[in-house]
Amino acid sequence: MRTIIKLVPASQDPDDLSHIEARSRLIGLMDCKSVADFRKLAILIKKHTPELEGWIRHKQIDVIAAGICKACSPMNPEFFEDARKHTNAVEQSHYKSYHMGTQDTLLSAVIKSRILDRIDMDQYHNRITFDIKRSYHADDMESRFRASIRREELKRQKRYAVQEDDIAPEKGAS
Repeated sequence: MRTIIKLVPASQDPDDLSHIEARSRLIGLMDCKSVADFRKLAILIKKHTPELEGWIRHKQIDVIAAGICKACSPMNPEFFEDARKHTNAVEQSHYKSYHMGTQDTLLSAVIKSRILDRIDMDQYHNRITFDIKRSYHADDMESRFRASIRREELKRQKRYAVQEDDIAPEKGAS
């Protein structure tokens, strides 16, 4: 995740949210259902964003792909998910803790960790109790990719429409 954030940095323009869509497409590589889907999504990303070609080419190496996507791994899918849950939970907690600040006192760090643990446990219980899944997107990889591109284009069109409205002269003014 860190490399994706570095690879697709946020724009200096606060209205430009295109980096969010680009990041979600890259993260989509993790959720592919087959090796063919993984390769196809990699090709789509490479075609749409040629500046990421080197990064994508690296992720297509079999050993690297096996660590990113369960479908590309020879590991038992059950073990793959268990390993992913443990490392992702640690990374998520680490990332969340940085949002609360760094260089805290010991007492403050313990209290904040307790808050984070409570939030994580509540989310876990809600997932188990209400069967809430991680996302509600379409299962088809290509349709998710196209929807991502569409959202990015709509945001870009809205941003330019607002800028043009700000520049247009007022009606009735001479």
